[in-house]
Amino acid sequence: MITAAAAQAQSLLRDTSHFQWYVIPFLLVVIQAFGEQIAEKRWSVVLGAAAFWLMDWFNEIVNGLVFHFSGYAPIWATPGSSALVLLIGLNIEITFMFALMGLFAMRTLPADTRQKILGLARLERRQPLADLAARLHALLPGRLLGARHEDREAQGRRGRPPGRPDRSGAGRVRLRPGLDLKTGS
Repeated sequence: MITAAAAQAQSLLRDTSHFQWYVIPFLLVVIQAFGEQIAEKRWSVVLGAAAFWLMDWFNEIVNGLVFHFSGYAPIWATPGSSALVLLIGLNIEITFMFALMGLFAMRTLPADTRQKILGLARLERRQPLADLAARLHALLPGRLLGARHEDREAQGRRGRPPGRPDRSGAGRVRLRPGLDLKTGS
């Protein structure tokens, strides 16, 4: 049995009788915004925005599959008024919004790729999984990662007061040359 909201959203699905002409100016704004980035050859911005937009489509497809296989209701739906409902939880206005949001998100990233955001530097392109593992190890307490009690005692015997950071470099682990597990650099 389908819920009332899901049935209403399903009845509006790809029904062009509700089409509104305000969609055309929205489309032109999206085309103009992407066109500016393409003209400036900012391919990373264009591709990042496209990835952001496609991420939303992936979520919406999963939402549609949940509705299809449950036969009851999607995770979310768009039963309200819209110019065009593309999928059960996605209308044309939302898809334009995600296209523009991707551009804005990419444009607000710092130009310097070495700059840290919230204390984290960007992941290395060559070995992103090793870099991610090093950062997780640096962020998580040793107890969660199974640090040995003997290792902690050995650090205390070197004369370092408890609670003080180890600046000697003796406790550092290197995954590969140039990547320091404690600092991530």
